[in-house]
Amino acid sequence: ASKPRFDFIVKAESLDLKALLPKSPVVGPISFQVNGKGSAEELEVSGNFSIPAGAVSSTSFTDATGTFDYAKNIMTFKTVNLESLGGRLSLSGAWDLKNTLFEMDITGKNLAAEALSGGEILGSMDLQVRATGKDAAGAEVQGKFSMPTATISGTIFEKIAGNMRKTGQSLEFTDLNFSTSGQKMTAGGKILFGGTEPELDLHLHSDGIEIAAIKPGVPISGQLAFQAVIAGTLKKHTIAGSVQFPDGKFGSLAVVDTEGDFHFAEDVLTLKDFQLGLLDGSMSMQRLTADGKILLSGNDPKLDLCVKSDAIDLAA
Repeated sequence: ASKPRFDFIVKAESLDLKALLPKSPVVGPISFQVNGKGSAEELEVSGNFSIPAGAVSSTSFTDATGTFDYAKNIMTFKTVNLESLGGRLSLSGAWDLKNTLFEMDITGKNLAAEALSGGEILGSMDLQVRATGKDAAGAEVQGKFSMPTATISGTIFEKIAGNMRKTGQSLEFTDLNFSTSGQKMTAGGKILFGGTEPELDLHLHSDGIEIAAIKPGVPISGQLAFQAVIAGTLKKHTIAGSVQFPDGKFGSLAVVDTEGDFHFAEDVLTLKDFQLGLLDGSMSMQRLTADGKILLSGNDPKLDLCVKSDAIDLAA
């Protein structure tokens, strides 16, 4: 006997999505219209839906609408639009109902960064990512993002753009470009969540910044290039690396061809094996080596430095 074939239209209003699809990661009242054709084994369904308010894991949303197709245990979402995380999200992709796996392309506009960072980062974010996994909390998310401005621990950053990848409690960044106080920098690394505070493991560099523009009162003027590693938390962290200072001033001293290693923690800048070139009045260069600390708290930096030279022209 031939297998029965179906051709039907079903409409529903405000059904409990979890009761309808127990394995669904989404909860909320759903209204839909579906058109179905085929046999029970090869049923194909297409339709549209709306969810006025719901949640995915612990993330709530409103005004969700979309269109979908279903065949062979695969739900394909053509377009899904919703309000969440303080902004607008658009999604498309597929959900394997049998294996409870999903793969979604997500575009976000004007999302609240504080909702994504546990309140650590303030600002509006745009993103384009692909999310894959079994549930929203454990999904791997990879793509790019941008922010016109962001505030982190009171410091304002501008023109932020880069690539990101989230796996479990780890959020990794590559080619992250930004500026602060008009000074451009590039960063990468990762942030680990799950503890009392996010843990930083970041590296950053710049081909040339004005330190005084970022930290007023620092007795350094001129373009300074650096490479550094940031470790710790947003509230308590260390910065260690190296700098190159081809031409500028340290206080009232003209400095050239200067380079060395540094460590910064709790407003104390420690210099190690700093090779300085000082220009005298006749533009002759005197070579010095400096080690020690500079206390940067307050408006009057305090120096505790050891400076030495194998040969210096005191008359100069």
